[in-house]
Amino acid sequence: MNRSGQGVHALLSYFKLAVKDLLVIHDDLDVDFGRIKIVHGGGDGGHRGVQSIHQALGQDRYARVKVGIGRPRFGEAVEDYVLSPWYEDQRDQIVEIVDSAAAAVTAILAHGLERAMTEFNSKQVP
Repeated sequence: MNRSGQGVHALLSYFKLAVKDLLVIHDDLDVDFGRIKIVHGGGDGGHRGVQSIHQALGQDRYARVKVGIGRPRFGEAVEDYVLSPWYEDQRDQIVEIVDSAAAAVTAILAHGLERAMTEFNSKQVP
């Protein structure tokens, strides 16, 4: 996953797509658990997969759907937290969160990035 940029670059090249046509969906520690945040451009926030994409493309001007996973609660290392199963009290919410992320992608495609950002970035955590 930390080499996502290689695959993204290869796919854009193969399909002859511009970076502006790219939409990346990824987890984000700095977004509250369950919240969906849509952004265009911006830093990688320490996310190694996003960092890899930025480096491979030489820019950050593409849309992203950030799926909030929140921060570790019990002092575990970030790497362990990200790669571990969900906390017990979060598991029942996962389907709803995935559905929200899919709805965000649908909104971007159907109504455009700006309108989708307005709709989803103002929503509270389920």
